[in-house]
Amino acid sequence: MYKYKFFEYFFGIRMSKRDNDKDDRELSARDKKKAKTRAARTIDTFGGSSNDINVANYVPRTINVVDFAEARAFEINAMNDALERARQTRNTNVIQYLPRHLRRRAASHNVKRLPVRLRKQAAEEMAKYNTAPKKPNRRKKRRPGSLADEYKRRQGTKRWLETHIWHAKRMKMIELWGHKLAEYPNEKSIKSSYRASQHLSIIHDASYFGWIQISGDPNVIVKLLNSVTDPSLPSVGSERYLNGKRQCSTFLYHYLMYPTHIVAPINLIWRPISVTDTNVENPNVTRHVLIWVHGCAFDEAFETLEIAIEKMELQSEISISNLQDEFLIFELTGPRSTALLQEVLDIADDASTCAASGSNIKSSSDINTGVNTDTEIVEVKKVCINNEAHKAWATLRDLRSSASLPPGVLLGLTVFDPRLRFPKKVPPRTSQISPSSSVALQKLLLNWPNNVANCDIWDEKCRNHLKTNKIRDGELNNRRSELLVPGQKLIPTPKDSLIPILLIQRDGLITKFNKLDNDVVSKRDLKNNVASSEYNSGWNLIIPSGWGMDFWKSFVFAGAWVGGLRERHSDHFESGMQCFPYDFPGTRSYNLYSKQQKEKHEQEYLKKPPAKRVNYKKLQVSSPFEPGFEALVGIEPTKDDNIITRGNVDKEKDDIEEAKEVIEGNIDKMDEGKMTDDKLLSSAQYNKSVVEQKLWLLRGAKNIKLLQKYCLSTHLESAEGLLIEFQAQIKESFAKRGISLLPEDNGFFSLEKALVNVRVNLLARGCPKWNSIIYKVGNKNIYQKWERKIRRTDDHKEFLDDEMDDKEIPCAEDIIGYIITGQFSFSQGHGFGIGCCSVVKCLEMIKIERSEQRKINNFVLIRNITSRVCQPASLEFLY
Repeated sequence: MYKYKFFEYFFGIRMSKRDNDKDDRELSARDKKKAKTRAARTIDTFGGSSNDINVANYVPRTINVVDFAEARAFEINAMNDALERARQTRNTNVIQYLPRHLRRRAASHNVKRLPVRLRKQAAEEMAKYNTAPKKPNRRKKRRPGSLADEYKRRQGTKRWLETHIWHAKRMKMIELWGHKLAEYPNEKSIKSSYRASQHLSIIHDASYFGWIQISGDPNVIVKLLNSVTDPSLPSVGSERYLNGKRQCSTFLYHYLMYPTHIVAPINLIWRPISVTDTNVENPNVTRHVLIWVHGCAFDEAFETLEIAIEKMELQSEISISNLQDEFLIFELTGPRSTALLQEVLDIADDASTCAASGSNIKSSSDINTGVNTDTEIVEVKKVCINNEAHKAWATLRDLRSSASLPPGVLLGLTVFDPRLRFPKKVPPRTSQISPSSSVALQKLLLNWPNNVANCDIWDEKCRNHLKTNKIRDGELNNRRSELLVPGQKLIPTPKDSLIPILLIQRDGLITKFNKLDNDVVSKRDLKNNVASSEYNSGWNLIIPSGWGMDFWKSFVFAGAWVGGLRERHSDHFESGMQCFPYDFPGTRSYNLYSKQQKEKHEQEYLKKPPAKRVNYKKLQVSSPFEPGFEALVGIEPTKDDNIITRGNVDKEKDDIEEAKEVIEGNIDKMDEGKMTDDKLLSSAQYNKSVVEQKLWLLRGAKNIKLLQKYCLSTHLESAEGLLIEFQAQIKESFAKRGISLLPEDNGFFSLEKALVNVRVNLLARGCPKWNSIIYKVGNKNIYQKWERKIRRTDDHKEFLDDEMDDKEIPCAEDIIGYIITGQFSFSQGHGFGIGCCSVVKCLEMIKIERSEQRKINNFVLIRNITSRVCQPASLEFLY
């Protein structure tokens, strides 16, 4: 009985009669839990073991201090123990204190998902659980320690430019020429880019170009380059280039194989000589030549120069080095390119440099005497200053277009770190120029200074110093946070870099009509001959490697439009110029690019079901996936030339297997051709391989003018007479450079396998496309019908279509060439194309025109490979 009284008094549990009867029955789980909770909440008192109520009646009036202190200490400890027991025995988790709409599953393993007031308590609970940490997965174990290592791994065999991450977020990226390049912007059409090149400025990262430096005696360097460059153009050793104030643009050929084996167009500059070296031809002076060539032809160009040095036995006199990772180049195109550069480039003049560096600045004569790193920074800054170049650049602030400058001039400038200030937007054009500025600008354009191209970008130590001592963005951000007014320019300090750059004017080309007879020019030709030289003119900015993104973001913030490979190709097209390698058949770079495009078109063709494919056999197209230049010049077609031209087939599997075999055969043939092209033969050995000679491109102003002169002559003989004149002219050009060809070298090329670049201007509606076929009109009646139609179109009169059948496909013998680049020209307002034609067949066409005395010179018909309709057009030879 006393047992149940104890439970009722101590635990607060009222025992029922049934429970009294069953004394030996155990407590339920619920009762045990309640008893445990009540026991945990009980606070012991000092002397609590005595339960006699009468003890309180006999409390003395005096207090024993020791007993009282002991009693209070016992109660305090009992209170703490009770709180700890209550905390340990509670059943609610920390996350349960939150409302249900604030509870997150991630809070069970991430305390930062909880409010700040509960994070400490949640961390203690997580530590009590002793949960095993999650094992890192395989991907996390393989992840590199730095982001740079990860980017380097992701590149693989395709190199990234310094601006790759920026481009990859905004543009279509493709793998081409060993690089990962931007093809076109995702948000801009080609017409908007054309408007930008016409009124604003487009920037293109051309850092995929390769750089080669040749060092040695200037006379020996000139001798070397004269043997591998175009002799019809000015020599590399001309006075205009040798002093280093202008850029030389020429074409590179294999050693003594002009005009057949072209490698690529190249640009080169001589390192400017110092003021003390007044004699340029001093043999004791070592000169340097910097060459940059397109990335697709870099290996071939470097190999060509090495073989030329070996054949001329100049290994001890000339050194050649690969500087492919030392420079970056940005191409700025458009009339506002100069204004854009003026806003972005912060010129470091003497006053600002002295204020930033202090008074410990040494003269240029004490350059190499310093040892301390701090003094080296100041010394580099002092040497980089070119006051005359900075003065000329300040005068060019009022220049409206870079097309007004002398072609190919150089400016060597020294600028501050572009991150020190946020660039301003390019202001709109203004026609208000002060008279003093106008006079100074005219004086500068008439007399360009000689010593404005020198800067320290040529110095390898300076470039390495800029790369290794570049200040971090975090330090610049800390300095910006200390500014009183946000957005102000940071004051340069001795730690900030002074960057040497080179500005090279890129000359544009006005689209001119090189008609064979100036008296016969249609109204349409005169109306549309309005192409501006600003479409492709601008500046080339050369900067040291490691500073690409810093300058790039500044140009974008200032208002530059970014263009890819498509925009660069379009600028050349609108100005009527060839673009390498797209418009240079006969070169190894074009062959590789053409093979890639052929495989792409073949795969797209095979993806379609047979019933939905274009029947090229009915359209009489023998080469639907690439221009058939080899068959045009008489080279025997390979097996793959006629595949898939038979139209629909019975079984799609057979068609696909045959196409795959052909593609594999193309790759094998391409490799074999590459192996034979890599072997550069001497001129005597080359004569023995005339039978194996492939097609080649006839180019050059002198050669084209000779071709035009021959066409304008009253008597047109066979191509042999023209070949003799070509050989005599080439021999004379080499003789002017001091190179004598052997007598047996006169017949080392044949015009039967020669192609010539042409512009195709449509005389009516229509738009030529890639791989469109160019036909000559040999029938006199067909030509007269087309002439009447064109005349009625010019006079805005109606023409009855039943007078002639424009859907009749001409015969294959009338094919004289193919369109390589063709589309609607925004600058001319009608269809326009750039193509290649056979020289021999062009002579045959002109011979027919002379015999019939046609009024429209070089009249041809253009037909797209997916259509039966022919469109009238006229040709003009392209230099």
